[in-house]
Amino acid sequence: MAINQSKVQANYAASILRVAQGSDTDVAIRLLLGLMRDPPMSNVTEEQARLHLEAIEVYGRLADVLREGKLGVAPPWAAAQTATERWLSVT
Repeated sequence: MAINQSKVQANYAASILRVAQGSDTDVAIRLLLGLMRDPPMSNVTEEQARLHLEAIEVYGRLADVLREGKLGVAPPWAAAQTATERWLSVT
């Protein structure tokens, strides 16, 4: 049975997001940067690759907000979860 690499990556990303959200800011940023370094595999569909890359962009924006640490600005955790769920829905 072939392994669906995109599904594995999307599930991994969802798990890491949950851990990152419960972590301190420095750890969360490091976890998000790790997710951003995990590009789509060459054997995935165009839609899977597109949604994976969109999720990576959202992770980058989230990391930026966390890095800036502006008071009163809520980190976009929900946007990151939504992007990951969209990606997971096509795997």
